[in-house]
Formats: sequence, C-alpha cells, structure tokens
Amino acid sequence: MRGFLLWLIVWMAAAPLRAEDGVVSYNSLVSYVVDQRVYLSTDVSLQLSGLARSALESGVALEFDTDIEVSRQVNFWPDQTLRRYQISHRLSYQELTRSYRLERLQTGDRVSFRNLKDALHSMASLRDLMLLPVSELKGGKRHYGRMELSLDIDALPSPLRTQAYFSRAWKLQGGEQEWRIR
Repeated sequence: MRGFLLWLIVWMAAAPLRAEDGVVSYNSLVSYVVDQRVYLSTDVSLQLSGLARSALESGVALEFDTDIEVSRQVNFWPDQTLRRYQISHRLSYQELTRSYRLERLQTGDRVSFRNLKDALHSMASLRDLMLLPVSELKGGKRHYGRMELSLDIDALPSPLRTQAYFSRAWKLQGGEQEWRIR
C-alpha cells in the first residue's frame, strides 16, 4: 500500500506535464415530439484530459453524471423546473481484455468497448430519452432544456479527489448546453 501511495504522489507531482483539458462538444442536441411526448436525442463528443486518461488506464474507475433539466421561463420570478434527470455511468479499463467497460449505474447494464473513443461517445450521446408529456408545456411560455456532462470528482479515490478539486485537468470544458423546446 505504501508503494502505491508513493507512486501516486509522484504521479500527481508530474500531473501538470499531462494536464490538457477534458472537452465536451455538442455536435447535435434535438428535442422533438412523438405521440404527445417530448423526446431528446444528442450526439456528443467527449475527450478526457491526459491526467484523467492516465488514471483510467492505471485502474481508476471514473464516474460521469449527465444532468438534464427542463424548465419554463416565468416573468419576474425564477424559472420553474418541470423535470430533472440524472444519468450516471462508471467507466473502467480492463487490463486483461484491453477493453473499456461502461456501466450505467441506475440499471447495472454493462457494455464493453475496444477503444476509449467509442466508450465515451456511447456514454455521452443519448437516443430517444423521453423528457415530458406535451401537456406540461404551456402555450405562450418559453420552455428550455439544459444538459450538463461532468466527471464526478467525489467518486474518485481519496488521494486523487483532493487534487481533482483544484485542477482543471479533472473538469470537462464546455460540459453545459442549453436549448429551446418547441
């Protein structure tokens, strides 16, 4: 255990050398109506920082949260939140099979991928997520959605967590996006 901690401290000291930012790019984010329900589909690209990628490939599982909020604009008051969703994933690297395992934490569903790019794309992109019934959208009001993809720093092992709170390498730049609904 001491050897691991010593290695971790040395590894963390070298972090500024590998600390390019993690980036989220929203290629498309579309809400649409089918059968009186509003659905969301997204195409999102996610790139991890060198530090997060090194941690993943060294055996540290990373957890990600996708937070989605649907709101109604209200004049002279704070906007009204109609729905909130959180989708959580755990991404780990399996050294024996040299594959990446993605687990959806709410359902326990697991999928393996041969490369990191495919695993990240699968995790970040959504297909046909039902947001709310059309009946909850009031005419004449502006409705909008907000989606944020983030790395869950609190799920990191204790020695990494402290560094992650103060380092940009563990944050995902461009992780939040807003769009208009109908």
